[in-house]
Amino acid sequence: MKYYRIGICDDEEAALDNLYKIAKEEFGKKDCDFEIIKFNNAKNLIEYNCEENFDIIFLDIEMPEFNGIDAAKSIKNINKNTVIVFVTCKDELVYESLKAQPFRFIRKSRLKEEISETVSEVYKLFDESSYKLNIKIENKYYEIDVNSILYIESSRNYIIVNTVNHKEFKYRDSINKKEKELENYGFIRTHFGYLVNQKYIYSIKNDFVILKDNIKIPVSRSRRQYVRQKLLDYLR
Repeated sequence: MKYYRIGICDDEEAALDNLYKIAKEEFGKKDCDFEIIKFNNAKNLIEYNCEENFDIIFLDIEMPEFNGIDAAKSIKNINKNTVIVFVTCKDELVYESLKAQPFRFIRKSRLKEEISETVSEVYKLFDESSYKLNIKIENKYYEIDVNSILYIESSRNYIIVNTVNHKEFKYRDSINKKEKELENYGFIRTHFGYLVNQKYIYSIKNDFVILKDNIKIPVSRSRRQYVRQKLLDYLR
């Protein structure tokens, strides 16, 4: 049976207790063992995480001294695979939170419903094997984990698959086909020639999104609202 170490952090005691109660109830419905540890400030959470890495962290964004976004960045520097779920009462912070690469964004006004959905998605994330792209280049076969793909770029009759470890795979294929194949795996078509893994989007501007390593990918004017909405849906 899988075991998850879960941290939750909120500077308001009542909110912390409520979050703990709901998270414990929802994880209790899954076929897994888990431990949930509460923190009322981000500094203590970070110090504990340095010793015992959490698999999942529910983190309030607005906290004194050290806010949730800065805390999440520190945690990601220690373990990039830690799943960060932001909890807040302010929807307008959703785009700011992209800098910390959260898994989801939960509203306190819909805590019960959205934690339930998030726990199911987290469980599925850990439980299922990742989808693989199977490609052939010059009679050699490659299997690429979609979680390692940063973005895919169209180049005439070819596409170039760019990975987080700076590898490129160029082969004959259609970006339209890849968009359809990867539509259930968190990829957003930001531009006619680009398909982006939304989990690596740090920031969004009018004309481009910023990815890991400060890579800028164009966003076409006709797709701006679509991209913003997809990111909002993803984080929620």
